[in-house]
Amino acid sequence: MAQNYQHYLRLVKILERLRRESDLELAPKLIDRLLDAQAKGEITAEQALELSERVQHWRERLEEYIFSQEHQMRKLLRQMEAEDRRRTK
Repeated sequence: MAQNYQHYLRLVKILERLRRESDLELAPKLIDRLLDAQAKGEITAEQALELSERVQHWRERLEEYIFSQEHQMRKLLRQMEAEDRRRTK
């Protein structure tokens, strides 16, 4: 069971490194996989809860960043710069 836990822990750590808005879709899928693993006896209920909480925490932090004014301003500036480059070509 420890080996299964390590596998799912690795998946969570990979997820925690992701930063794109589209990556938010992965959180519910990973939580579903964790719950399936618990139901199959691959990980304990405590391990599933721990990993699910980490995934949820990652999602909340990423959502805060994505919807922050700073991120929105950077996104807008990138779009404006891209338009300027297209016009000057």
